[in-house]
Amino acid sequence: MTFYELCGAGGLAFIQRTVINDRKNDTTHSDAWSLREARAVWIALLSGMVR
Repeated sequence: MTFYELCGAGGLAFIQRTVINDRKNDTTHSDAWSLREARAVWIALLSGMVR
């Protein structure tokens, strides 16, 4: 299973991806963007326009 989270604080935000496998959980995150940029990428991710 794969989960995505939009995380933000102090005017910056990033997207965190967690992949859950049988043996381990693998978590990665994007670079930090302005909240406006992160929201645009988040919407594109939810719309299936980016991976």
